[in-house]
Amino acid sequence: MADPIASSPLPYYSAVDDTGRLVHALLRASPGKKLIGVNEWLSLRDFAKVLGQSLKKGVKFVDSNPDFTMGDPDLEEDFADMVGWLVEFGYDGGKVDKSVVQPAELGVTLDLLSVKEWCAKQDWEKVLEVEG
Repeated sequence: MADPIASSPLPYYSAVDDTGRLVHALLRASPGKKLIGVNEWLSLRDFAKVLGQSLKKGVKFVDSNPDFTMGDPDLEEDFADMVGWLVEFGYDGGKVDKSVVQPAELGVTLDLLSVKEWCAKQDWEKVLEVEG
């Protein structure tokens, strides 16, 4: 059985590239909006595909049962609870609460990079072991 964490959508967004754009759009939108910073919602599996395309490398996503062993029982329990929330309610609680809006729902023009475009701009060799 596939890991529900790997298939649950997560928000992808660049704090460096997008925060200013999102705040500017929020200021132009009608008042009272609760906005989540997100360019795209992707599962971990889908992000691995996008990253592989960006690196022009084969990236294999391997489903496995999550291991919350971190050496701190309280932290492990908190992390397990957080993941349970994600699976049951969605990252932003959107499965049960529709009050948080997506950038596209603000009603103003907003230009955000796709995750694929963002990945292509990164120097992955600085942070990943990229083999030739």
